[in-house]
Amino acid sequence: MMKSRTGKYGEGKFIWFGFELTSVIGSQEDYILFERLLNNCVDWLVDFPTSELRTWPSPYRAAILITPVLNNNKGNINNLLYQIDNQHFPVTLFVEDSNISSNVLRSKEVKNLNNFGIVIDGLTYTNRSEENKAVEEGFVELIKSKKNNLEFVTNGNVDGAIYRGELQGKSINSSFIKSGISYVISDSAINRMIPEIKDINDKSLMVIGKTARTSHDIISIFGLENPDFQKYTYIEDVDRIIYEGGLDVLKFGTEDQLNTQYAGVISDLIKYARGRSVWVASASEIFNWFKNMHGLEVKTNLRSERRILLEVVNKESTPKSDFIVTLYFNREVDDVEVSSEIITTESPEFEFKPERNELILFFKSLEPNETRSYFIDFRNINV
Repeated sequence: MMKSRTGKYGEGKFIWFGFELTSVIGSQEDYILFERLLNNCVDWLVDFPTSELRTWPSPYRAAILITPVLNNNKGNINNLLYQIDNQHFPVTLFVEDSNISSNVLRSKEVKNLNNFGIVIDGLTYTNRSEENKAVEEGFVELIKSKKNNLEFVTNGNVDGAIYRGELQGKSINSSFIKSGISYVISDSAINRMIPEIKDINDKSLMVIGKTARTSHDIISIFGLENPDFQKYTYIEDVDRIIYEGGLDVLKFGTEDQLNTQYAGVISDLIKYARGRSVWVASASEIFNWFKNMHGLEVKTNLRSERRILLEVVNKESTPKSDFIVTLYFNREVDDVEVSSEIITTESPEFEFKPERNELILFFKSLEPNETRSYFIDFRNINV
């Protein structure tokens, strides 16, 4: 895979893209992000400040979502329960159609998991709108039926789904929202390493793509039967996710990874991830975090050689809380001070890291549709 490179040469800086700029294709949202990338690159080249919202809560660098699937060899669910007791990590148990009525789900230990999800096969929509509408209505009823059946058996919370197909089109996302699903995981790779919040008719759906290799990939396709080789392969994905600051969707089944001889790999992987500041989170925790971050924007404007104006904007009608902004000076500075443009507005707590010339600001809250402006004053070094 082609990658970008940055660095210094002589007295200047350079950025090399491993692709043609005109080759970028995608949705309107992709072009907005691409424009932001190019603007940040130019600002970095000319020593102008840049800023970003931190993707994950402090102190995490990435996140991992545990999504076991109850398929064949249902009895292996006990191996999952043992691993949870061992490492105390949250999971959402996804259940294949054929197992929704299984007695395994009626046990107290499994019910105590509390969080469950359904598995949906992909649909193909026609080009005729009236047929699409009929398909969508039938799809909604299908999702509701599976959701209700699983809730009845487990007495648990069923607000997630694995979708076996490509999540393309507003109709599919709308169907999940109408069915009471809060998040959906596609088994296809998309062009995002982090979840995306889709808003439809004042309701939200978190869409997650395939970001890592599954147990089916590792055991069935790659043929890795040695637990050490399995662990190393999973760890490669965790390391990559940390580098990219993304979400590792760890998907495995009772038919393979939860076999007795392989199940211990899960605990080893959780310990490895936690030791590297990876957030081992539940789907609801990730949904709540990204919903909180949704609609936040941060802007920087170099007002003078010693002052930056930082604007933090909440574009939504809901309040935001506990988020972090990182400002990169892109030059050597010291004597950093933060003050509000409006005297009555409280300034956030902050931490300046001189070795990286970064300013980290910790925001406790931001009201609906509120914009706050802060002056960042500093002294240039070697100028």
